[in-house]
Amino acid sequence: MQCRTFCHPENRCCPNHLGNGVFSDEALGLIRLQATPRSLSILECEALINLLTERVSALEKQSCMFDFNSQNMEDEDYKCLTGLNRAQFNTLAEHNDDIKSRKNLNKKNCIALFLVKLRVDLSQKVLEMMFGMKPKQQPRVSEIFQDVLVLLTNNFVPRHLGYGHITREDYAQLHSTTISNRLCRVPS
Repeated sequence: MQCRTFCHPENRCCPNHLGNGVFSDEALGLIRLQATPRSLSILECEALINLLTERVSALEKQSCMFDFNSQNMEDEDYKCLTGLNRAQFNTLAEHNDDIKSRKNLNKKNCIALFLVKLRVDLSQKVLEMMFGMKPKQQPRVSEIFQDVLVLLTNNFVPRHLGYGHITREDYAQLHSTTISNRLCRVPS
């Protein structure tokens, strides 16, 4: 729908262009209309109407204000809510595959809930409302927050923050400066 192109349900696509059953941002950028526009058959019209009806029904049922798994969120929304742009957020999500999707939240929304709480410091009640969680529904915001914290601490931080990813010798040769050596009282 974003490219104003109807893809027949029987069309096939390379799995590399899909993420969670929808085209990736990169794949959407590659879509070009290669055939001349044509009229739809009655069956194709029926399929399109059914697809639109399903989408409208899904939107009506959706109680989540923010869905970080959706292609509809702008890069500015990511930055404002989480402090990360879309690419950074997706990288963080890719490196944390161990985060389980919950009954009411997918993996990306669990990570987003954690980052929004850190950045904006909203109450749990407001976060429940933003992410479409019903009060007293399991898991609670605090449980999701704790799970994401543990996984980030165990999976992401050791690989991407600090100096745990390089040897002491590499650090001494490549990353130390005269000022840092003086501040840390390292003999010359």
